[in-house]
Amino acid sequence: MPLLEPPRRPLPVETARRGLTAFGLFWVRFWAPLWGLGFTLSFHLGAWLAGHTDISAPTSGLTSIIYLTILWPVLLKFPRKAWQTGIMVLSLVLLGTLQGLIHSRTQLTRPERDAPSAWGPSRFTEFTGTTLIRITSWAEPRPEERWQAAGRILGWRPVDAVDPRLEPRAPRRGEGVLLRGAGAPPQPGDHYQALVRFRVPRGEDLPGMFSERRYLAGRNLQWAGAVLPNATLEDTVLTSTTVWWLPLRAALEQTREKLARRLRNLLPGPEGELAGAILLGRRTVVSRGTARLFGQLGLAHLFAVSGLHVGVLLGLVWIPARSLGLSPGGRWALLLILLPPYILLTGLPGSVVRAAGLALLATLGPALGRRVDSLQALGLLYWGNILWQPARVMDTGVLLSYGAVGSILLWGRIRGPALAMGGRIGRHVGELLQMGLAAQWGTLPAVAASFGQISLYSPLANLVAIPLFSLAVWASVLGLLLPSWLGPGLAAWAWLLWRGMWAAVVAFRNVAGTGGLGLPSPGPGAVLSWVGLSLLTAAFLQTRRARQSLPVAALGAALALGLGMIALAYGPRLVDRPRGPRVLQFSVGQGDAALVRFPDGWSAWIDTGGCWRDRQGLRQSPMRRDLLPWLARWGHRSWDAVLLSHGHQDHTGGVPALRSKDPDLHVLGSGRARPDSARVGIWPLPVHRWREWELDILYPVRPLPAHLNENDHSMVVALRQGRKVRYLWTGDLEGRGEAIFLAENQVAAAQVWKAGHHGSHTSGTTAFLERIRPRLVVISCGVGNRYGHPSHGPYVVGADTLAVCRTDRDGSLEFRWNSAGQGRWRSRGGPWHRLP
Repeated sequence: MPLLEPPRRPLPVETARRGLTAFGLFWVRFWAPLWGLGFTLSFHLGAWLAGHTDISAPTSGLTSIIYLTILWPVLLKFPRKAWQTGIMVLSLVLLGTLQGLIHSRTQLTRPERDAPSAWGPSRFTEFTGTTLIRITSWAEPRPEERWQAAGRILGWRPVDAVDPRLEPRAPRRGEGVLLRGAGAPPQPGDHYQALVRFRVPRGEDLPGMFSERRYLAGRNLQWAGAVLPNATLEDTVLTSTTVWWLPLRAALEQTREKLARRLRNLLPGPEGELAGAILLGRRTVVSRGTARLFGQLGLAHLFAVSGLHVGVLLGLVWIPARSLGLSPGGRWALLLILLPPYILLTGLPGSVVRAAGLALLATLGPALGRRVDSLQALGLLYWGNILWQPARVMDTGVLLSYGAVGSILLWGRIRGPALAMGGRIGRHVGELLQMGLAAQWGTLPAVAASFGQISLYSPLANLVAIPLFSLAVWASVLGLLLPSWLGPGLAAWAWLLWRGMWAAVVAFRNVAGTGGLGLPSPGPGAVLSWVGLSLLTAAFLQTRRARQSLPVAALGAALALGLGMIALAYGPRLVDRPRGPRVLQFSVGQGDAALVRFPDGWSAWIDTGGCWRDRQGLRQSPMRRDLLPWLARWGHRSWDAVLLSHGHQDHTGGVPALRSKDPDLHVLGSGRARPDSARVGIWPLPVHRWREWELDILYPVRPLPAHLNENDHSMVVALRQGRKVRYLWTGDLEGRGEAIFLAENQVAAAQVWKAGHHGSHTSGTTAFLERIRPRLVVISCGVGNRYGHPSHGPYVVGADTLAVCRTDRDGSLEFRWNSAGQGRWRSRGGPWHRLP
């Protein structure tokens, strides 16, 4: 690449340096890159500890201590001994872990949902008020003439009095918000006044599920906001107080529109939409759909304005500049002039800012007559990024960008001189393959944490797509810049390249299928395994550097990537393998969905949650959106049975999503979920047996009276160990159905009972509770549901109030038993608790 080429000017022999010069070299070459890497790993370790343990930490007062570690070399007077370096690294790890713990605990002090009473309905943590917001990004178009843009809160006045209990959680001046609205979008720099409803972003219900809170935190945004219509306050855009920004913004917007219109004229059809999304960051419905298709093969980076695009565009500037004989200083000045407008044109995406910063650092050295170590420049840039915004370590884009570039640079350094195999073309192909493998290796933990799967065809797809993509971008840009009589010819060539890349990706997609290798969310053990494997691979290749050829290097990269995939995909599964039955009671809003798995691999759904229609009229469900992608991480793509308690949609809405994965899925239901079940009955035969454990259907066992409502036809399912009931599901069974069930079954006491009818007062009669005497009651209901569930009040047996867990408040719940019947449970993948 032109940015990473060695300087032409020979370097003078370095003499011993002392004092400030020695410290500067030590700090730039060693401590700043190590500080950035160590802070990232330890910060994520602290965040993991906050979610999986009960370790407490102060939420204020220690935030700035981590920055003192930057000055450790000064305090230790330029360390020369191993123990001094060890103290520096250890203190960095400890304080970075503490910072991650503090950050996560601070987020937990502002929960996304709130239940004023342990027995009453819950509500989302929301605040509505007249708000003044400074817009800080270009508005991104959404379907149905809607938009979203990032901004900073300048002022906020609530419409109604804020609950004193919630007042500490209210929006504050200076906090960031991702604002969504309709109509004419605001522009960067505008002061936007509107009636806004602020909502705490949604967290993850289980490790590896999508976390809106993590996504926004990585962009330094604390709120999700929605502009509300208001009869007394019209949405107004106030003029920005920064006078110089107004004409510049107008010129940038006109330039964006002209470039987008010219691209559509040169490349009619979806190709123009794709080129606009790639070169200008103007995402549309067409480009989003294409990005999803490419993302399944690990090619989503092509459709996000990233360092790859900056590199291609820099080549268009760099090569002519060298041909014209410009000095390194002149080339650097030219880049300094051209890069900032392009960054603004694309909407200030973090990937472009990072790539531009690296380009300027890499070209500054030759301009000053110095050699620039690309890895050191990357480490210095990353250190500055984290120092400016520590929350950026949570941003997936940051981790992917720096991980990919750092891995490519490191791999190129340890590979040594390569032999040209198969001539120039063979060497070029080998280099591309090696770069793709190195980038995938460096981003593997981030991909596992954020996306949950990777296609085994991804290296080959990148090998084919990246050259076509680069040529298509070059042709498209030249078509924009060259005169009108040359532009159409290049545009036709670009159109053919876009079409060729599309055909190749579709072919790979058809061969690979929709699935990929599932990657569970990596914990500290998996990340340490990845780091250790990286060091071993680097050490091995370094020892064979002089004898290394390109095929050997590519084979080593492929082998390391394969071992890393196996470690991240199957390591957590082996560690997490249960010794007894496992129950997952998912948080699916106002509905029920549970999954039972046995150690022999047999599994069954007990209800599947609800569904709804989105703005485009498409059927959506928590099953399709959340549960199936999360289960695919763990390699669970098929199930043995589905038991539907009754025919209401909040229990059966996920069946179409399950059938899309397995058309021959065996479904057994009661009530309207299976019309003939009310006539023929469902016999209490074990649905599945493993050792002394059974999954049984206890009700109905005979035809039920016609006057019973649908809820009282609900199927009752029990997970039993011998005669002991460990978990009991009663669907939406109400008082009449409970009475029939008690008359026909001699059920023993249940350890866990999933409360009937979402915790409604119509279920859980005194007689029923006295018979089953549960030790823990699980309520599955939605936040702010229109039915006011739960409405039962305290569940009392004798003189004791039973312990309660709720999916609306506690999220998804997991229960496990060992072979001896000892049980434990946890919520949201947090710390384990013993079952009573």
